Amino acid sequence: MADLASFQRAFGRALLDGSSALPFATAVAIHRNTVMKGLIDALAANYPTVAQLVGEDWFRACALEYVGRYPTRSPVLAVYGAEFPHFLAQFPPAGELPYLAEVARIDRMWVEAHTSADATVLTAASLARLAPDALAAGRMTLHPAARFATVRHSAATIWIHHRTARANDALTVTGDEEGILLTRPRGAVEHTTVACSAVALLEQLRAGTTLAVAVAAALEADADLDVTSTLARALAAGAFTQFSEMQS
Repeated sequence: MADLASFQRAFGRALLDGSSALPFATAVAIHRNTVMKGLIDALAANYPTVAQLVGEDWFRACALEYVGRYPTRSPVLAVYGAEFPHFLAQFPPAGELPYLAEVARIDRMWVEAHTSADATVLTAASLARLAPDALAAGRMTLHPAARFATVRHSAATIWIHHRTARANDALTVTGDEEGILLTRPRGAVEHTTVACSAVALLEQLRAGTTLAVAVAAALEADADLDVTSTLARALAAGAFTQFSEMQS
C-alpha cells in the first residue's frame, strides 16, 4: 500500500511538473499534456470574460503558469480556478490591466452563483404584511446563489459589457468603484449593478444582523443611500430566501 501511495504521489508530480523520473515517461508526458490542456480549457470556461479581454494566446500562456502553481483539488472542473483572481492581481504581465483581476472576481462569482444550491426566493409581497418595527427587527437570509462585491476600475461595467453587449457597442468607463450583485432566482444567473453602500448593507445581512443594524451600517457609509429602493431591487433580483421575525 505504501508503494502504491508513493507511486501515486510521484505520478501526480510528473503530470504537473513534467518529471521523467518514472518508467514509461513517454506515456506520462502524453497524459500530462492531456491533463494540462483539460485544466487550461476549464479555466477558460470558468473565466470567459477574462479570456475575451486578453485574447486566447495571452490567456493560455497565463493559464499555463496558473495550472503549474494551482493543480486541481477536485474532480469537478466546473469549479476549478478559485485562486485565479488573486493570481492575476500579482501576475506581472497583467500589471498594465488593473481591472483584469477585478473582472476575474466577477467571473468567479458567476461560477459560484451558477453552482450553488437551489432555494425558494423571498418576494416583496411576503413582507408587505409586516409592521415597520417587525421588519426592522427581523433578519433576512441571503439566497445560496447570491454573490455581491465592490470592485475597482469600473470592473462591473467592463464585465457586463463583455457579457451582454455586441462587439461594436461603445464602452465608457470612469475607473470608479462599483457594486455588483449576481443572483439565480429562476435557474439562470442574473446580474445587476448596485451602489457600493448597498453591498455594505448586503454584507451586514449576510453576517446575520437585523435589518435595522444593516441599514444603519449602510447609511453610515452613504447617508444618501435610498434604502427602500435598494431592498426592493435586491428582492426583485432574488437575493433573499427567507425572513425571520424576532421571537417575542
